[in-house]
Amino acid sequence: MKQTLKKKLNFPCSFLVLLGLFCHFSTARAEEVPYYGKIVQIKGGEFFMGNSKDTKLTHESLQPQRVKVSDFLIDTTVASNKDFEEFVKQTGYVTESENYAWSFVLDLQTTDEAKEEELQSIKDAPHWLAVPGAYWAVPNGKGSSASDIPHHPAVHLSYNDASAYCKWRKMRLPTETEWEFAARGGLERKKYPWGDTPPTEAGEGRLKKWKMNVWQGEFPEKNTKADGFVTTAPVNSFEP
Repeated sequence: MKQTLKKKLNFPCSFLVLLGLFCHFSTARAEEVPYYGKIVQIKGGEFFMGNSKDTKLTHESLQPQRVKVSDFLIDTTVASNKDFEEFVKQTGYVTESENYAWSFVLDLQTTDEAKEEELQSIKDAPHWLAVPGAYWAVPNGKGSSASDIPHHPAVHLSYNDASAYCKWRKMRLPTETEWEFAARGGLERKKYPWGDTPPTEAGEGRLKKWKMNVWQGEFPEKNTKADGFVTTAPVNSFEP
């Protein structure tokens, strides 16, 4: 069951339902704590930052511009449930969604057990349900477990949670400039890291190969899983 959200929920302004948690190398050796991905060095330089493909940029959008960035090290994948679990085991850290005792979960992925309760939703985004007890270890509500998807991205993390995780690894979150520079893979003024071609390569049916995890079908009611996944995917499912 669900009802439209009528009252303000106790909700931190920094809260994110899904955070792609990368860490940037700081001063100490990152290998001092477990991380199951890889860390690579990105050689700095100049690049054209911002969306040069969108002709409908608002006044709030970052205008395309050339910027400089220094050399840096960065994780090749976002933090997985396995990575974040190790952090929690060693530190006893409690995330903000645990403290607030709820989090938003997409209707399509919310468990039937969770839906047995009267769930609230937002009027302008009814596909997001406020699910009691949802947090990184119980990502889809009651009856779900991050241990069933250890290599999927850790979710229900806030900026504060992400910062604490990176600090534990003797690192920090990358800046927006560093992240975009790394994500572009050396290309400029392109829509995707591989260029401007669509996310799927040539081929039909089982021969079709997707380059990224993206929704296929009618959002938010149906996902055809053409790329193999309904929502999140293991962090190393697609090429950098």
